[in-house]
Amino acid sequence: MRNPDIELNGRWSFVLRSPYLFPYVGKVVFLQHGLLDSAHTWINNLRNQSLAFILADAGFDVWLGNSRGSTYSRKHEKYDTHHIAFWQFSWDEMAQFDLPASLYHVLQVTGSNTIGYVGHSQGAQIAFAQFNRDPELQSHISLFAALAPVAYLGNVASPIRYIAPFARTVERVWDLFGHGEFLPSTRLLHFLAYFVCGRGHVPFVCSNAVYLLAGYDARNTNLTRLPVYIAHTPAGTSARNMVHYCQGISTDQFQAFDYGKVKNMEIYGQKTPPIYDLSRFTVPTAVFTGGNDWLAVEKDVDRLISRIKPAVVSHINFPEYNHLDFVWGMDAAIVLYPEILKLLNQY
Repeated sequence: MRNPDIELNGRWSFVLRSPYLFPYVGKVVFLQHGLLDSAHTWINNLRNQSLAFILADAGFDVWLGNSRGSTYSRKHEKYDTHHIAFWQFSWDEMAQFDLPASLYHVLQVTGSNTIGYVGHSQGAQIAFAQFNRDPELQSHISLFAALAPVAYLGNVASPIRYIAPFARTVERVWDLFGHGEFLPSTRLLHFLAYFVCGRGHVPFVCSNAVYLLAGYDARNTNLTRLPVYIAHTPAGTSARNMVHYCQGISTDQFQAFDYGKVKNMEIYGQKTPPIYDLSRFTVPTAVFTGGNDWLAVEKDVDRLISRIKPAVVSHINFPEYNHLDFVWGMDAAIVLYPEILKLLNQY
């Protein structure tokens, strides 16, 4: 484990983990998890089935990032997790502050000039948001592997779509989402479970927010690992972050957080939140999608790809994959990870 506790931005502390110690060997690669997840997702399965271990065993210098508010990123120079100010963030802040701080730190420590980036779900989303507006950071990314990337959300199939129209502000969903940290109420979990589980009941699944939002693939899930998955997820986020996703579903736009007209003017200098423009996105990008993905729906991903088409070097669709199969699927080490490994070596 390298530098298990690293302070970035002067405010937030993130855990970056690597299976191998000094000296550095091979290319540097950074793995960033998705919504309500943590870096543990990359080592949840057995050694020969987990992407972090597979890359490390192939000679890569592997770093794992944790999003603020997740289990391993809950330190602040002023606030603890019981203070509502701790939770005043969404993926906007992760993109603008946390991602570049993490990547530049890794580049500095390793002495490498380039880094491969693998992002799942929200981990891909923050990269699309930041790389486009940061040409300097773009120049250091050798390859971006986007797994189940979310950006445009207008066609999500997750039951969260039924809540989104009523969740445009944090205040309106306090009773459902929580006041600071996202702590879904029993009422919300029961509502989601109705769509996911129906009258059936799968142990652990029907009470877990991650499965209820992203879906459950019994055919490609190692049931013996379910206790491991559930022990580490959901790993936490803010209520504001969940509201930001609901805003994206309602507006069908890839845009910054909407504070309302008055505060938008204070923060952005305009009444509406700015759209994330992808016209300057140049990072070589491999996109991996799933035909049964409730969150990164093919129609929305196709729209994303059309915006960054000159940068797309590969697009592979797995017709049976859902949102979580990219990190936990039993066959990911056979059908998906070799493709990522090949591209990271190529670029």
